[in-house]
This record gives sequence, structure tokens and C-alpha cells, in this order.
Amino acid sequence: MPIDIADANAEGSATNFPRRDHVHKHPVFSTGDLHTDLLARSGVRPMLGNFDMDLYQILDHVLEKLGSLPTLTEGRMLYLTTDDHPYIGQASAYKQQILEDDRVSAVFSGRHICSQVSTSSVTYVTIVDSDVIINAPLFKYSGTLYVKFLAHLRNSEVGYATYAQLYRQHAATVVTGTEVSVTNTAYQIAESPWVDISGETGPESYQVQMKVPSGGTGYCNCAIILLSYVQL
Repeated sequence: MPIDIADANAEGSATNFPRRDHVHKHPVFSTGDLHTDLLARSGVRPMLGNFDMDLYQILDHVLEKLGSLPTLTEGRMLYLTTDDHPYIGQASAYKQQILEDDRVSAVFSGRHICSQVSTSSVTYVTIVDSDVIINAPLFKYSGTLYVKFLAHLRNSEVGYATYAQLYRQHAATVVTGTEVSVTNTAYQIAESPWVDISGETGPESYQVQMKVPSGGTGYCNCAIILLSYVQL
């Protein structure tokens, strides 16, 4: 058994058998790290990674199971037991990985208004031909559905606001939470938050209502409804 390895063989001068100070030549030795040096000189690309086998058990393909997301570590893989999904740490957050049986979110959009309309009413009036008919329950998932309302609005007068909201024609009720407004003489986009409409039970004709409570003339040249079973 040699006591060392080096760039060249050496017979050794020890008197004990079999000259315990002899040296075996290694093909590469310049860096002091034989594996790294050999890979570099041979042109073989090494597999790079910083795997902690105690935590991730990569060889067994078993991720560390946790009940909550830990402090962010970029590149870290784990399995969250609260939702039964794997996560990978990215630059800003842990990202959930989609599994084969996951249902990917779908968004339905409908356009209420396709050309400019206006009103000078200080109370809400329904815009003619702004109906979008939707059977909302068809879009639910696990009984959940959300709506978002967007409108392109302006007012003819400086400092005056134009308001818009969604209205259920058949139920004769406002979709609470969808009211939006713009205070500008130039067109601006107004967007409601995601509103929970999981209680919708059947088809409905959703309309746009507008008002200018302080005066001026309110204009809208586009209004859109979005449906999704997750708040995107």
C-alpha cells in the first residue's frame, strides 16, 4: 500500500518490505483534488449540486416532509403535508409543483361593452345591450367561484368621477363588491377585486350600470367580466 500518490512513480528507499514509502503515479495531480482535476482534463462534465442527503434523501427519491414552508432557500425541494404537494425554492418564494391529477385554473371572460357609451345620470342606470349571460355554477370547482369586473372609464369634467358596477338583471340585485370608478378626463382602467359569487345558483344575465354622482358625463368604451374558481 503506497503512502502517497504523485505525478510520477517512485521506487522508495524504505528498508521494510515492501518499501512502504514507494509512490504510485496518478494521471492528474495539479489541483490537489483528483476527481475535479481528472474530470476537467478528460472533458467529462461533472454533475453539480449541493445535496444534503440527510434532509432530502435524493437517492431514495423521497422529499423532506414538512407541515409548513421553512425559511426560503433557493433550489431546496420539499413536500408540504398540508396540501400534499412538492415545492421548489425559487428566487422570491417556494413554488408549488403541479401534479398529474391537479386541476389547472381556467378563466372565463365576457365583454359587456364593445363601443363607447355614456351617461349623465347621478344615480345608477343600466347600459343597454351590456348583457353577458352566464350559467355561473358550471364554472365552480369544489363549490367555489369568483368574479372580477374591469371597465375603461372617463369623465368629461376635471375632478368628477365615473362609476360602474355589475348588476343581475333577473335577480334585480347588484353584484356587491364589483363597483369601480375613475376620476380622469382621459380613459383609465378600473378593476374590482376578486369577489366571491359561490352562491350563484343558475343562469343569469349580468349587466353594466353606470353613474356620475357629482356631475359631468361618464363614458365607457369597454367592460369585461372574468370568472375563475381561484383568485388569480
